[in-house]
Amino acid sequence: MAKTRMPVNPKIWDESWMINLEVDEKLIYIYLVANPSVNIIGIYECSRKLMSLRTGVALKRIEEIINKLETLNKIYYDHDYIIIPNYFAYNPHNFNFEGKRIQQAIRNIQPDILEKYGKLVGLNQITEGQNGKETN
Repeated sequence: MAKTRMPVNPKIWDESWMINLEVDEKLIYIYLVANPSVNIIGIYECSRKLMSLRTGVALKRIEEIINKLETLNKIYYDHDYIIIPNYFAYNPHNFNFEGKRIQQAIRNIQPDILEKYGKLVGLNQITEGQNGKETN
């Protein structure tokens, strides 16, 4: 049976930055790290309009929340791409078992986005994973 990953660490609710968010800001953050589009590397495409449709939060408010989360360095938004900093630190992967999924996700990202944000999510740690170690 495949190992199921919990996309959101429950300890997040006790972190001061999360405690200080408004309810709709918490909703959008949790949506960004746990929606159906999230992939194994933490860089994926998702438009603001889709976020609004899926969550019921007004588009203008989505933009405000994204700006706030970027200021807090919790997510980045670039040309309809969501980037989750330190994604590999919170979601360790074993390259021997998940290498093909990681490589496929990387191939689906525009090269300029990958170059700009790959290290930020921890993709530089993949070389460690290729040696059979978990990347974390």
